Amino acid sequence: MTVSDEKVCKVPGCSKEVYNAKSFFCGEHKRSVKENGKKALQTAVTVVAAVGVVAVKIKKSLKK
Repeated sequence: MTVSDEKVCKVPGCSKEVYNAKSFFCGEHKRSVKENGKKALQTAVTVVAAVGVVAVKIKKSLKK
């Protein structure tokens, strides 16, 4: 008898099977991770831009 290599979603509390052998999450959690990744990227870009503006203002005030 062989042991089946069923992969289960990596989210704690979720026992759904993944649809692909290379996937880590079930379909539901894959969509939520993808959406959260886009939001995190937008937030990171905004923060970096804000820090850049503040750095330029500080540099200009130190030159005076």
